[in-house]
Amino acid sequence: MEPRDKSSSDIGRAIGISATLQEIDKAYRNKDVYVRIGVARRLPEIVEEIKLQASKDHILPIIDVLVSDDSPEVRETMMEQVLPLCGVFDSFGSEGHVVVSEYLLPAVISRLSDRNDDVCLFV
Repeated sequence: MEPRDKSSSDIGRAIGISATLQEIDKAYRNKDVYVRIGVARRLPEIVEEIKLQASKDHILPIIDVLVSDDSPEVRETMMEQVLPLCGVFDSFGSEGHVVVSEYLLPAVISRLSDRNDDVCLFV
């Protein structure tokens, strides 16, 4: 995937780590694929910042949408973030382990048959 000429500050303004959940909610639905990629890349940091319960309520639905995004670049980026997300959720203890086993693992398994080879290769 060739990066478009979009500065990281543009993406940072859209979904910076201090962004409110409302801003994140708006950014992951943005029509600009690079904004959605930016959201996917920031998810581990965001989860770490907002902790487990807010992540379960707000971030898991976003992950669900991004792993099924129409753009293969977004899906591939989301798969790149699964391991860091597992690490963050693991740090939350047994409740985080449940998120990994019942949510993130099935998301990865669903991408094993992705219609885009780059997404499948990353899984």
